[in-house]
Amino acid sequence: MRFLAPNGNPIVGTLETLFGCANATEFSETGEPEYDGETTIWWDEQRTVHKGASMVYVDENGDQWTFDQLVPDTEDDEEEDDTPPNGCTVKEVSGGFRYHFDGDDDDSPILFDTAAEAAAAAHRVG
Repeated sequence: MRFLAPNGNPIVGTLETLFGCANATEFSETGEPEYDGETTIWWDEQRTVHKGASMVYVDENGDQWTFDQLVPDTEDDEEEDDTPPNGCTVKEVSGGFRYHFDGDDDDSPILFDTAAEAAAAAHRVG
């Protein structure tokens, strides 16, 4: 079963808290780090965020919702278009897929399991 946020956007996952180490190349005399731009994520420390007793869910735009706010998606599952829209590419990254629109500085905020899911989301926001 799939769920939608109250704004109609598909729910794509849960909000997670991650711990890690922001890698530094050296430190100043006062201990201020100079970062190398990489962070090592400690995946075993990953925890799902809760608001009260409810997990926090995330829609495709990164908005956050609790389960009581979600709406079941009752529409028939349409076959997803696995071709991204014009001016958009889908690229494989560590752990999944993201879409990127030409001219944007950043990739999609959400990590998708398949290229087809990323392309379908790009169609919805594009």
